[in-house]
Amino acid sequence: MKKRLLPILLVLALFVSICGCAGATGGARVVGNLGDYCIIYPENAAALEQPSALYLAGYILEKTGYDLAVTDDSAKETAYEILIGDTNRSKSKAAAKLEYAEDELLIKADGKKSCCTAGT
Repeated sequence: MKKRLLPILLVLALFVSICGCAGATGGARVVGNLGDYCIIYPENAAALEQPSALYLAGYILEKTGYDLAVTDDSAKETAYEILIGDTNRSKSKAAAKLEYAEDELLIKADGKKSCCTAGT
């Protein structure tokens, strides 16, 4: 059950963090145009990281009409990225240093990058 729930929680939490408050005063905001973002997962992805990235892309397409590119972290780094799991990007490495429990989900918006990872 936990393995099925993780992609859904990742998608919901990340989508809310980057899109849900875009028009609100204060809080998280989309930097640039959501359509400028791509979704990055690790080249040597864990079992749920690539499916989570693809699920997130499908959800964003369904809810916003933006068809975001999804690729692994061997691709050239771009300005606007949603990072899923422990990618080779510096923002992902910085987020991984934060403390969180094994069963917690971490979402960190840092400038033009959003990082999402979970304890295993």
